[in-house]
Amino acid sequence: MTRSLPLLLAALATPWAAVAEAPLVALSINYACAGGAVLEVAYLNPAGSASLAVVGWGGRLVPMQEGPAASGARYVAVDAASGLVWHSKGNEGALFHEAAGGDDSTLLSDCVAVGR
Repeated sequence: MTRSLPLLLAALATPWAAVAEAPLVALSINYACAGGAVLEVAYLNPAGSASLAVVGWGGRLVPMQEGPAASGARYVAVDAASGLVWHSKGNEGALFHEAAGGDDSTLLSDCVAVGR
């Protein structure tokens, strides 16, 4: 998955680069999570628009868009049916599954950025 997220970032950035007045900020971060899990998240921050993220989870890439958060950044899967939510604050984050009816579950917790 390490190679796929940077390639996806490049593909996502290309159409935005033509319309953005300021440069895009794009980066890929690995997070070490509780239980030894590693999560790779790629961020794309176009000038003047909501941020996007792509999370490598369950053997697939999950595109997400920034949504409201009390603090930090909260990204919700574009495919709302998946229920995946990535919440980060500073160098830390957690991956959740938000189910209809309020049966939320934590998939990955205590995630800390590696190599930042």
